[in-house]
Amino acid sequence: MKKVSGSSGRAALPHFGIGLVILFGALVWPTYARRRTWYTLTDRRAFIARDLPFRGRTLKTYPITADSPIEHQPGTPGTVTFAVKRKRTAKGAKTRKIGFERVQDAEKVYRLLLAQTRGQTT
Repeated sequence: MKKVSGSSGRAALPHFGIGLVILFGALVWPTYARRRTWYTLTDRRAFIARDLPFRGRTLKTYPITADSPIEHQPGTPGTVTFAVKRKRTAKGAKTRKIGFERVQDAEKVYRLLLAQTRGQTT
C-alpha cells in the first residue's frame, strides 16, 4: 500500500481563509463600522466621525446648503443622504451617496435638513 500525504488539506487553507475574509467583509464589517460611527447635525453642516481599525479616527464635515441633494430612504431605521462623492475609475466614474445611515429618527433628521436648506431654523 502507498501512503498518501495530507498536503491537499493544507492547500485548501488559503481558499478557506479568503472565504472567511469575504464573509466577514460582507456580513460583519458594515455593522461593526456603524457602531463605530457618530453623526452630528448643526445649523450649517453635518459631521460624520468614525473610529475604525487600520484607518484611525476621522472626522468629515459636509456643508448643508440649498444645493445639497437631500434624500430620505424610509425604513426602521431609515437613512438620510445629503452629499455625493464622485470617484474616477478605470471605466469612468462612480458616485456614492453620503449621509446618516440607519438612524432611528430619519424622518425628523430629513425634516431638519430640509428646513436648513430653505433657510429656516427649527
